[in-house]
Amino acid sequence: MATMATATRAGFVNGRFVRPGDPIGVEQKPLSAMTKAELIAEAERLGVAIESSATKAEILQALEAA
Repeated sequence: MATMATATRAGFVNGRFVRPGDPIGVEQKPLSAMTKAELIAEAERLGVAIESSATKAEILQALEAA
């Protein structure tokens, strides 16, 4: 399931005023559709520890468990 990004503060995004929590129209790919590099970046963003030798399936499993 893709998740919709939300605004973290009030302001203009793409010419539209948004408040915190408003969707900003940027959908994230489902984890299963991401490349290994994208999964590694997502793990880093979320603070999920990944072994350097981890396979794509192992990274996906760790992210889904987080």
